[in-house]
Amino acid sequence: MARLSICIPTRNRAGLLARHLAHISRFEKLDYEVVVSDNCSTDNTAEVVEAARPYLKRLYYVRQEKSLNFYETMIAACNLAAGDFAMYAADDDFAMEDGLLRAVQVMTERPEISAIYGAWEEWMPDSTKAHARHGAEEDFLIGARELIGLFSTMSTPEIPIFRVEAFRRSHLPVQHQYAFDFYGASLFLRHGPIMLIPETTMRVTRHLGQESNSLFRPDILQCYLGDYEMFLSQIRDLGAGSNIALIIRAMTHQYMTAAERAVANNEFLQARTLYMRAAAYRIGDAEARFTAFEKEYFAHCVADTVRGFVQMCQPVSRILIERSDETRPIFLILPMLMPRSLILEVTGDELAEMTVGEEDFVITRDPATLAAIETRRGEPLRKHRSVVQLAEGMQSAGAVPLKVKNEVAA
Repeated sequence: MARLSICIPTRNRAGLLARHLAHISRFEKLDYEVVVSDNCSTDNTAEVVEAARPYLKRLYYVRQEKSLNFYETMIAACNLAAGDFAMYAADDDFAMEDGLLRAVQVMTERPEISAIYGAWEEWMPDSTKAHARHGAEEDFLIGARELIGLFSTMSTPEIPIFRVEAFRRSHLPVQHQYAFDFYGASLFLRHGPIMLIPETTMRVTRHLGQESNSLFRPDILQCYLGDYEMFLSQIRDLGAGSNIALIIRAMTHQYMTAAERAVANNEFLQARTLYMRAAAYRIGDAEARFTAFEKEYFAHCVADTVRGFVQMCQPVSRILIERSDETRPIFLILPMLMPRSLILEVTGDELAEMTVGEEDFVITRDPATLAAIETRRGEPLRKHRSVVQLAEGMQSAGAVPLKVKNEVAA
């Protein structure tokens, strides 16, 4: 049976890599090699690899000379494959022998197939059973004519087992896309149909804090959206309207998913931005969900805005907040976002009498308080926002007021 290259990029996760290599070493039937691409690790990754070498059938190890981004390192690892077939495998997951045996068997018997996507299971750490399963329920062949069907019916094509020749003829180290998602599948389709099989080829471990939980990050989101756009660029038999409708639906869904994850990670200002971008397309309930978000998380967004200003105005040794009903939510929420020791709530009279320095960031309610501070200082206060300014900033979303439109027209 033809050899399969299991390509594992890794960086500073020696313990997880050791676990995966030990798992692979127990494979009894699969004819395989393991390729480990070390992305400039500073831990004992090299020692872990050498310790596993006697127990693996074949092992190739390389340490990159410079650090690559997550997507480049996927391509780099697969680029080193010497087998007839290859697959990308994360260092914290588990390749599954029975599913891989089926994939290799099918591609050996059917040389026209360029790649196979097996089912994959999500496992939570220390769980004794799968949290969720993703993939086909039976063998399903997809050719070039079914390309648009792949996009509209498949949640996300992941973890392909592919012909190395097809990979080398199509995949490039392209920025802002996922290596093996929709666009990657369309590249394999240039060299033959792809097949979905029900056998599980990968067990995926979900860890708190991993990048899949950080979709709201601009670089991660950009890769998702870039992948959609590059995939749609491969579809030649659709009019512009159909292409645009597809990408808008996908982008809207992705933005709202990213916004929800941003909320879960206490990145409320980022969530607001993502909801705004979703609402811009006027698809489904995006506008209603944005409105509901602003109503529920208005104070959180204001506090997150303060955090952003403080980070941009370093050095800041104190955040001085004028006590009032309007500023109270900011005072209560800010300690969730930054050290409590920085935050001080005082009355307007107390604030007016304090010595306010260049390293103080001040939030006022009453314009008279700011005037008193600046009179005492003898110069304007640079690191300052009033509650009114913060609130108006949060209300800047939505259509441009007619008054402004009329002024522009005039």
